[in-house]
Amino acid sequence: MRILFALLFAACSLSAFEVKAQETGGKDNWVAAGRQVINYLVDKHVNYNMIHDARDFGLPAPDSLTLKTADGFEIFAYEICPEHPKGVVICLSGIENPSVTAFYGHAAEFIKAGVATIMPDLRGHGKSDGNRICLAYEETRDVKAVTDYIKSNAKYKGVPVIVMGVSMGGAVAIRSIGENKDIDGLVSLSAFSSLEDFLQASREAFLPMIPATELDGVTRHVVKEKYSVDASVSSPVYALRGLDNRPVLMMHSRKDTQVPYSCFEILSAEASKYTIDLDTMTVEGDEHFICKDFIHPSSDREYMRRVMRFIRKLTSNHPYVKTEEGVELMEIVARFADNTVFNDSIAPRYQKDCDEWFAAWKNHPAVVWLHNQLPVYSIGYEAVPWFGAHLLCREDGLDLIPNANKEYKRWPRKAIKEFLPLLTDFYLKSNFSEFYRQHSQMYKKAVDAARVTMADYVDLDWFGSFFKKESTADFGIIVGLNNGSGSFGIERTKPGERTEKIAVMLYGEDEDGTPWYFRDSEIDKILVHEFCHSFIMPDKRYKDIGSRLLKEHRKKLNSVGYGIWENVIEETLVRASVIRYLIDHGYSEKAIKDEINNQHEYYGFIWLPKDIEWYKGDVLEIFDEM
Repeated sequence: MRILFALLFAACSLSAFEVKAQETGGKDNWVAAGRQVINYLVDKHVNYNMIHDARDFGLPAPDSLTLKTADGFEIFAYEICPEHPKGVVICLSGIENPSVTAFYGHAAEFIKAGVATIMPDLRGHGKSDGNRICLAYEETRDVKAVTDYIKSNAKYKGVPVIVMGVSMGGAVAIRSIGENKDIDGLVSLSAFSSLEDFLQASREAFLPMIPATELDGVTRHVVKEKYSVDASVSSPVYALRGLDNRPVLMMHSRKDTQVPYSCFEILSAEASKYTIDLDTMTVEGDEHFICKDFIHPSSDREYMRRVMRFIRKLTSNHPYVKTEEGVELMEIVARFADNTVFNDSIAPRYQKDCDEWFAAWKNHPAVVWLHNQLPVYSIGYEAVPWFGAHLLCREDGLDLIPNANKEYKRWPRKAIKEFLPLLTDFYLKSNFSEFYRQHSQMYKKAVDAARVTMADYVDLDWFGSFFKKESTADFGIIVGLNNGSGSFGIERTKPGERTEKIAVMLYGEDEDGTPWYFRDSEIDKILVHEFCHSFIMPDKRYKDIGSRLLKEHRKKLNSVGYGIWENVIEETLVRASVIRYLIDHGYSEKAIKDEINNQHEYYGFIWLPKDIEWYKGDVLEIFDEM
């Protein structure tokens, strides 16, 4: 039964209180009215008519847990666990419906990703103790009993814990992460910000006898009486102060008739103060459970994609993220050398600093050499950050990592021999190391933003399974503050260390210097594109095909930087692989079609098939088919 229907029923029985309150204006009558509404709402044990069966969702029978809370309640929970869990999600249901077993559809998706699910009946619900609902004031103890169980169990050693709740369960989840440091992430669906906010939004329809100016006080009085807590500091919105930068995903529908959208606005605004890692999703209409079929959430591809993206963020391996002095040095020199890519200004404050600091060095011999030799050696695009990433920056100058150009032909020895002394002179005379040091806080902000925007979301496990080769390399992101709107994929192998597959990623900033990156599908496409480069090498078997395609489409391909047959082969395979990634990660058909059309119309790769079904096969065989 819906919360608001319960309130409506209770409010309809309050006409006597309303008349008396209007006659006397008495606070006692307002308190009595509030007490009657809340008592009607919570003085019960919820028994469910519908208990779902795990087998109907392709799951094994769950383990049954009975856990003891600190205040003596026995809490029953269902546990679904893979053999080697990479994480665990605690799922919490609402005030009366549905049963927590409605999360089996979610558990079926989680287990595919190697993630366990524990679904407790909160106190006053199902098989757990308790004869009243506690409106998120006491249920955090139930969640604590679950996290204590997780901590004590060897199979969960070191794995991240995520709490996920819908409606009142969302409010319990928020309060739990605020109090419980054993929780690593939060997913809340349609949570209320506080009981006061919830009742204020419903006052005119259901509690008109209590003036708006008095309702918060009346609510807190009744809550204090009922639960012995101060509601003003025991609310979900107050609990957000304890986030401590832990990641959060909040969802709500704009026309929710059960928990008003204003609660989401309050919660998301407050959460942004206490975590840099806040993601939100809103849907149109009245969708209290966000997806139209909560029992079968995979039927809503966008909802499930967003949830799984968040789950993977906490349970999968992630690339490192950093800036590097050598990369910044090379990109600044390339910018002064009129390399178009590095003059596409989307970080105006940083580039203004560069212009001012290096004003006297804009015509330095290193800049002139790079300007003149770029077309000779074709050392634009990724060749610029490649060189920077292979630099060793020392107090007395620069050197290259030994054998840096062994597998990379864009920088022949002759070019390195000519350029490195000039670049060293620029580095020393411009006091570049001091420039880099003075911008350390800006670099830190850029790295932090990149980590929560893209690095934590990319599914690194996909690359090994898709390319059928287990990667022995480390994945990394180097943020290039002078990248403009471009991003690049490079490899690096330092002597005695593992190979690094590096995406040198774009960086932008707002007028106030706040870093920004493209969001969601755009950043996924860019980052996955750059990592795919590390798995693909143009095969000489396809030289004739690549040369023919280049000849037929030279004008368009040259305009986007592709001038040799190897570019055509490699970029085709990379772009087809990115489309497959989008399919494998549940992107909408529209997003996938838009990406295919973008490859045709903007980049000129018109030989890529338009049929989505084709990409579900072996896309790496495209040239064999041609």
